[in-house]
Amino acid sequence: MEWPGEEIDEALARLKARAPYWTSLDAAERIQHLRACLDGVARAAPDWVARATAAKGGADRSDLAGEEWLAGPVPVARNIRLLIEALEHEAEPPPIAMKTRRSGQLVATIVPGSLHDRLLFRGLHCDVWIEPGQPATQGRFYREPVGAGRLTVVLGAGNVSAIALMDVLHELFVEGSVVLLKIHPLLATLGDPFLRAFDSLVKAGFLAIVQGGGDVGAAGVCSDANTTRPKPDSNRTAPQATTHLKQADVCCSKRIAGLSNDRTSELNAVGISKKRRVPSSV
Repeated sequence: MEWPGEEIDEALARLKARAPYWTSLDAAERIQHLRACLDGVARAAPDWVARATAAKGGADRSDLAGEEWLAGPVPVARNIRLLIEALEHEAEPPPIAMKTRRSGQLVATIVPGSLHDRLLFRGLHCDVWIEPGQPATQGRFYREPVGAGRLTVVLGAGNVSAIALMDVLHELFVEGSVVLLKIHPLLATLGDPFLRAFDSLVKAGFLAIVQGGGDVGAAGVCSDANTTRPKPDSNRTAPQATTHLKQADVCCSKRIAGLSNDRTSELNAVGISKKRRVPSSV
């Protein structure tokens, strides 16, 4: 279902109005929302997987269904559990180890952090290298004043169903931003399971989920002098190549009036036959 522009405007306005309240919640209140989402994911998961499998033409393939479990509800549920664990440590979960390089730069080891990590990510070791000269800090959103709050538009990916909701979780619980999520057209049938999974956040006015193609995505991230559409503070993108370029073109044609300076984008494993120069501000 394609959302008309006026409904996008209304959704953005409602989210913008709720942004200050989201920033005022303490860790315990956020954990309540996360636990509700974890329960929601568990309830929505069977339908979520069935719809994702059917969307890829494999409704009668058990192997594809298994893949969709691992590419959908499972990583989202794990992401939620890790966020709960982090917030239970006041947004400062202790690293596995901390060391100092000869230059004085701090390095934190974060994986493997559990038996689960050691079994699932065997041989994988992950460090976070802190910016030279800076202390090792976490959870800045939970420690510094954030003013009136932020609004982020997430343009969901179409290949892996977990990506869009994990982007939503990051923006809400790490960056402290309320979110408008546009579902990729390839996963349009997942709108209902996504709404049921994150029902707690949707009903509280911290998340809105809309559907449509590139025009809807561009409407979410861009505005011009002729519209009263609330301007998002940032947008997070993982669309297909043609949609990616289309959104860039729309924003360029509107002189970047509604495009935030804070733009995060993923565009992996694609082939683009037509070269196009995109201004650095896009």
